[in-house]
Amino acid sequence: MQTEIQKHSTAPTEAIIAFFKASRMPYWRTRDAIKEYTNAIEIFPEYSYAYYNRGLLYRSYGEGLMSSYWGYVGKTYIDKAEADFLEVIRINNENFVSLAYNQLGNIYHTQSNYTNALYYYTIALNIDPSLSTAKDNINKIEIQIQTNERQRTITSEISFAYAKFHNGDFTSAIIHFNNVLRLDPNNREARNGLPRAEKGAVAYEIAVTSFTRGDYANAIAQYRIVLELIPNNTDAKKNLNTAWNNRIEANSNLYPAPFQGTWYHNVESITGTTPGRTIRGQVQSRTYIDPWGRTVTETRRDRDHIIPGESYTIPGGRVVYQFDGINYTYTGINITTGRTERTKTGTFFYSDDTIEFDDGSALMFLNNEISSPGGKVKFHKQ
Repeated sequence: MQTEIQKHSTAPTEAIIAFFKASRMPYWRTRDAIKEYTNAIEIFPEYSYAYYNRGLLYRSYGEGLMSSYWGYVGKTYIDKAEADFLEVIRINNENFVSLAYNQLGNIYHTQSNYTNALYYYTIALNIDPSLSTAKDNINKIEIQIQTNERQRTITSEISFAYAKFHNGDFTSAIIHFNNVLRLDPNNREARNGLPRAEKGAVAYEIAVTSFTRGDYANAIAQYRIVLELIPNNTDAKKNLNTAWNNRIEANSNLYPAPFQGTWYHNVESITGTTPGRTIRGQVQSRTYIDPWGRTVTETRRDRDHIIPGESYTIPGGRVVYQFDGINYTYTGINITTGRTERTKTGTFFYSDDTIEFDDGSALMFLNNEISSPGGKVKFHKQ
């Protein structure tokens, strides 16, 4: 390798002067330094050192712009840097060829073009096996490629897991979530998804087994667990509906129920006030010089501003259940307007002291009275 002086030995004095003028400029004068390197190159077109240093400035300046609004301008500087490094390679000065290849690798490395980056780093290392930066960069890229491949696999496995989960294929979802956790044990999506998939798999298996042996109550309970996990799953809905109808048919002797007819509960209107809120007063300060020449700072806080709550009224209503055979009708009536606010129809199952509705809700029937579970709300026979 040549000495620092020998790197300039073939350049004329004027070119060397321009070179050193450029090399001593601070970073905020990058564009002026580029002009001086250009001047040196115009004086001596075979000036490898000037091409190399100008390429470094072009690259640094361009990459600084790439992340800003002026990214398209930054790209032109990157292209100029690449052209300068290729010119260094053409001139074939032994001091700079391996370095130029390394810099070309850096350009493509920054752009995540690992194929081209590895190509140039490898050439640089073949020319100069002692070039540690090229060796380090090759190692970094190999690690990055492995990381990227790992991340692509994780993303793919997560997508498959969710797709299988929402289709009700919990067993496959478990496999995919476990694949993710083998690659990334702390992956939040997999750690959250796996217990849900396991819960769904257990519930679905119990539901199918219970349905097969005629235990429709348990099958219904388990299918409802599945639907809590995947509310729009058509198979679970269909199976739940079949199990529900089979249970009613198998217990047809329970109908008509002893509470056939119409039952109602009046809901009183509720009047109240929303919580008020307080806006804290702002802290203000001023600093001045007193008559004795001392600096004094006074601080005060404005008074708090209290905003009172707003009054509201929830109108009273009447909730009505009509039972007829295996069917029921639920009606919600606004007492103030007399208007029906909500109506729902369906089927119910009655066993012991529980009235279970097809939507999963329930009422109690004890001592010839219908009430909510726990007895807080009582219905009256109409």
